[in-house]
Amino acid sequence: MSEANLFRRRLMQMAVGGIVAAPFVQKSALSAETPLSSNPSFETPDSLLGEMSDGVFINYNENPLGPCAKAREALAKTIPFSGRYGMNFAENISKIISQQENIPVDYLHFFAGSTVPLHAAAMAFSDKDHAIAYPLPTFDIFFKAPDGKNFAPLKPVPVNEKHQIDVAAMLSAAPDAGLYYICNPNNPTGVVTPMRDIEWLLAHKPANSVVLVDEAYIHYSDMPSAMSLVAQGKDVVVLRTFSKIYGLAGMRLGFAAARPDLLEKITYFDTNNPPMPAFAAAEASLLDEKLLPERKAYNKAVRNDIFAWLSKRGYKYTPSEASFFMVHVGRPGQQVTDALKKYKVFISGTRPRYPDWVRVSVGSFAEMNAFKAAFEKVMASA
Repeated sequence: MSEANLFRRRLMQMAVGGIVAAPFVQKSALSAETPLSSNPSFETPDSLLGEMSDGVFINYNENPLGPCAKAREALAKTIPFSGRYGMNFAENISKIISQQENIPVDYLHFFAGSTVPLHAAAMAFSDKDHAIAYPLPTFDIFFKAPDGKNFAPLKPVPVNEKHQIDVAAMLSAAPDAGLYYICNPNNPTGVVTPMRDIEWLLAHKPANSVVLVDEAYIHYSDMPSAMSLVAQGKDVVVLRTFSKIYGLAGMRLGFAAARPDLLEKITYFDTNNPPMPAFAAAEASLLDEKLLPERKAYNKAVRNDIFAWLSKRGYKYTPSEASFFMVHVGRPGQQVTDALKKYKVFISGTRPRYPDWVRVSVGSFAEMNAFKAAFEKVMASA
């Protein structure tokens, strides 16, 4: 049998297997008499888009401003070419980031979002003898495999009373860790870790371990980026995403920056290319010189406004420098989260060691005003 015929047979087997493995698809749903487009069990794109605007969604740290104008223009132009892979876009955007961050092009690799490299780094740099050390709470969903098992022993280290990451405590708790994870600013508190602490950890960690710095929200803060440590060739991997300040969460694009030998270990677990429209929108965003300062200022203005409102009413909150914060509600946080849903206000909820706190994303002024109104009613109830 020729290679082409074998390939086609495998495709057919996959197609048939997909149908057999989905017993919930009824025969009538596949019948010509009942077109999928008119089947009541399927929502139309219009209805799904409508649901995204039917409420105040300040639960996933999404940017309420969405893509910038230049990114929207670029996206519109890519529509006729979306039948193409657009491989050259990755090479072009690498050159832009290389110039902006002063690191070599071969120190960069792109992924469909930043969760993929988080998983990949956990698998690449940890094992049964080398733990993953990280603060608690943080963005730790990437430590588990699809079967729910941990990639390696986990060493969570509580943040201190000021909600700060304690790198010395992390090293003490896991002196032989393979991976030390720092989200900066930290999710869910929004509290920053000074560069001197990251440098200290790099100087004192085990020789073969790696420090992973997740900078998904770095542009909202006044902290310098750890990209300078990448440029110095340190044992550090820096992750960035276009989901947050760039407003491209639905496009799914992120990248890792590290020495080529470290990147090679991460990319071993990557098997896909990000979509071409995402590259086009990201490139347009990077070339928009006003985007970062304007969006940082807007987020800070909205954040300062909600902080002033909370302070006036006696609520404690984390000193966030990001697009979210934790607020103390003095009761089981899940109760408050559920109660807000009745007003179509959706927040993220509690975190480990913060059972009576909830995380709230910073939305637009209008969205935060809606949050204030609903939050006040919920907190006034018994």
